[in-house]
Amino acid sequence: MARFLTFGWTPCVGRPASFRRILTKRGNPNGRRCVSSENHDARTINEPNSVSTATSQSESQSDWLRGVETDLERDFLKNELEPGLYVVSTPIGNLGDISLRALRVLRNAAFVFAEDTRRTRILLQAFSIKCNLASCHAHNEKQQCAKAVDKILSGQVVALVSDAGTPCVSDPGVLLIRAVLERRLPVIPIPGASAVMTALVGSGMDVTNFTFVGFLPDKQGPRIKKLKGMAAFDGTMVVYVSPHNLSRVLADCRAVFGDSRPCCLARELTKQHEEFDRRTLGELDGAYKDQPIKGEIVLLIGRSEEDDGKAVFDAEFVGKLLQERIDAGESVSSAVKEIAKDLGVGRTWVYQLAVEISRSGSSS
Repeated sequence: MARFLTFGWTPCVGRPASFRRILTKRGNPNGRRCVSSENHDARTINEPNSVSTATSQSESQSDWLRGVETDLERDFLKNELEPGLYVVSTPIGNLGDISLRALRVLRNAAFVFAEDTRRTRILLQAFSIKCNLASCHAHNEKQQCAKAVDKILSGQVVALVSDAGTPCVSDPGVLLIRAVLERRLPVIPIPGASAVMTALVGSGMDVTNFTFVGFLPDKQGPRIKKLKGMAAFDGTMVVYVSPHNLSRVLADCRAVFGDSRPCCLARELTKQHEEFDRRTLGELDGAYKDQPIKGEIVLLIGRSEEDDGKAVFDAEFVGKLLQERIDAGESVSSAVKEIAKDLGVGRTWVYQLAVEISRSGSSS
């Protein structure tokens, strides 16, 4: 279950303490700031010439803050919303990344569809929000479409959230959104935290041209085929990686792209142990080979100047694939055929490697 950090927040009332701090001038508790009703810029007002007692300062500040919070709730959190499906982005690890618009929608929603109701309930409880929850995941999304449409048609506000980040980005939600749009009902995106953009801007890599790959296939053959199709891409590739699959993904990326590509491994984004590991693909593969690692991972792969965009497989890598298949009980002819097909290399060359493996095995 995701662990959300609550630094600078007061979950009991659902308002950011950090926002309270920027409303008061540091170093002078009686120097106050307000939010303009026109452009919401913070402006200093009422600079006192004399210092009152600590008690009166605290009381006046508390009264004023209560007034500001009331205004915020009226303007942003409690206004009624138009019926529709609101696609709400939620924090990816730090509760401080919640937006006022997200809070407003969740407070007003009659119904919230969540990828995992247990995780979403933690988020809602942190901000003292009570609403009806229903699961919407890969196994029941089709069944939930009719329910969402009916509730919107009856004049209700419906929200869609994922476990973390933006729904539909490697998460369920696309079918629900399409069902609502087919009935010509409103779909309103509420932007917010995104692991893709957070990793990109923190990586230091080229962001003028990038592509989001998501999770690669679990099986090696389809995974290598997918990587080969991206070998010629002239930009930064953003890949989601499960911790238990990291060493295999790095090895296959290295086999397809070579050692020299610049990379960044972003881990535990926005959380206490956030990390950006910036090295070449070869160095990353060596550093994390068979090494257990925890946390959600975003892998960014760039292009090096000497990279011609062609996938090149060495005999050692192909021989390893052959040995794994043969050891698993697959026939030599079948292993040769499938590997040649997956890698797009000549079957004769792969067969010669298989013969060499067979000879070395019999000699030993």
